[in-house]
Amino acid sequence: MSRRVLVVEDDAGYQELMALLLKDFEITACASMEEAQSALQGKPFDLIISDINLLGMSGLEFVAQAKREGLTERVPFILCTSMSDPQTRQRAIDAGAAAFLLKPFEAEQLRTIVRNLLPS
Repeated sequence: MSRRVLVVEDDAGYQELMALLLKDFEITACASMEEAQSALQGKPFDLIISDINLLGMSGLEFVAQAKREGLTERVPFILCTSMSDPQTRQRAIDAGAAAFLLKPFEAEQLRTIVRNLLPS
């Protein structure tokens, strides 16, 4: 059975890139938090990758809400952004993210983080 990954990213190019890099997983891509929250009502996910800068609820707010609801105890979150300041990285980790990925990223960076969070 394939592991399921939810990708919350409003940039179609990054959605496609993540789907390509994580082709061994079942990917559900959403362009907004509203779509993501709807997707979470279905079958459970093994990993969630979310951009921080989204319209409406940010990725930081999303992971903080998921942490309050106990979702981050079962499902690791990777937050990604192009904001390279140390404060953003710290806020992501404080909110409950298991990992932080700076855009643009190398393919192997993403694969390594995913392997570490979802060991075989």
